Amino acid sequence: MATSLQPDEQMSTGDKTTRCTECGKTATGNFCQECGAQLGGNFCNQCGEELRPSASFCNQCGGSVDGPGRRKAAAAAVVYGLTVGLFLYREIGWKDLPSIALDAAERSCVVLFIAATAMLFAWLVAAHQVPQALGDLLQSHISDRILFL
Repeated sequence: MATSLQPDEQMSTGDKTTRCTECGKTATGNFCQECGAQLGGNFCNQCGEELRPSASFCNQCGGSVDGPGRRKAAAAAVVYGLTVGLFLYREIGWKDLPSIALDAAERSCVVLFIAATAMLFAWLVAAHQVPQALGDLLQSHISDRILFL
């Protein structure tokens, strides 16, 4: 499918008229009326910058391409799981919810602490140029390439 625009200078009924890169016909909207190819690229929801087809984040503003889609899906999964556990299987009671939430918060804190510690360590290593110093040390003591390997 084509994803690049070839805009014409004319405007028709408020929509931008584009030329399809697949069949060459003039079209408006998101898809070509002749061949069905997608017109236009992927644009950032926050700043409007055109994105690469495989982009996860915008190069201009750093915003997530999918926006709140993953968060909404995660929230829907939680609601679905609670509904099934509370009403369908009846394995979770209302009195169990505070302990479940506390356990989830505790596990999240542990994971976030590990991630924060790893980021701090990575920053310290980069700020003190440890890889460069280690490379220089190895290079000064080992002169043979085969011995290095």
